[in-house]
Amino acid sequence: MPTLNLYTPVRCCQSQVQEASYMSICDLLVMFAPQLANACPTLKPLVQRAPDQLQHALLDFVRDFVFVMPEEDDGKKETIKKHERC
Repeated sequence: MPTLNLYTPVRCCQSQVQEASYMSICDLLVMFAPQLANACPTLKPLVQRAPDQLQHALLDFVRDFVFVMPEEDDGKKETIKKHERC
């Protein structure tokens, strides 16, 4: 039976699924952050720290899908549209 590698980036056309997955992972990491044990020491076994590989995957997601530079073609089209209005 093949194993699932959660750290392998999957390029799919369903950006909504990617965004929901990213948000879910981040929410879980926030909920089970070390501060959880500060509030109640008995919850310390629930604390989770993201492995470096997951941290890098999350950072790559943000770089690829949040801070996207506009492509030159889109800029040229937008400039043409602005000139057409004048």
